[in-house]
Amino acid sequence: MSARVIAVDFRARAKPAVPQDAPAVLYTLHPERNERLAYDLYVRASKLDEDSATYDEAQKLYERAVALDPMLAVAYTNLGNIRFRRGDELAAVEWYERALKIDPRQPDALYNLGYVQLERGDARGATVFFNAALQADPRFADAHFNMAEALEQLGERAKARTHWKAYLDVEANGQWADTAREHLDPSYGKKTARKFARTRRERRYDAQQAPTVTPERALNCLESMASWLANQNRPVDD
Repeated sequence: MSARVIAVDFRARAKPAVPQDAPAVLYTLHPERNERLAYDLYVRASKLDEDSATYDEAQKLYERAVALDPMLAVAYTNLGNIRFRRGDELAAVEWYERALKIDPRQPDALYNLGYVQLERGDARGATVFFNAALQADPRFADAHFNMAEALEQLGERAKARTHWKAYLDVEANGQWADTAREHLDPSYGKKTARKFARTRRERRYDAQQAPTVTPERALNCLESMASWLANQNRPVDD
């Protein structure tokens, strides 16, 4: 069996060319101005949140952003990403769930929850989130890749092939294109297992799209993750 490869894509919205400076005052009486200032803070934070040396600064900027605009769901997602990069998966999950409570149609938070599930070895649970993310963004390449990986773990290779192909339709020359083609090879599984390095991919993305995932689907996703979280807190039997 080949080594497992998981593509991870912590995504953020497009950024304006010249962000404004961080505000010194919170304009509580001007919602539209607050939203603009919050977005500019979010943009500044998104340039800092991939470097461990600037995690704290990025976190503070995101927190100021959501103080200005509590509905800026993508900032909650990126706060979760910082927690995840610091190794605190449970805290990351909580932030992703907060993002979904604001915007149940956000593919980024749905995808990241699926990634956490797959990392934890719950392939079936991961497919729920990847499927929801793909309903929101059918051309979400990494969601197709990891959905295919999860389905193969579940022994559903025919369904997995659909997603390997979908990944290549979007990113024929992507970082994981050779891996996808490997899985689509008719002789895959009969050859000597190949070793694929597991790396994390970080990519910025314009997530301002017209998603289609229903609130019912998002609610099912949240219930699934809530059940998983409850299991993490159960005492281990001697």
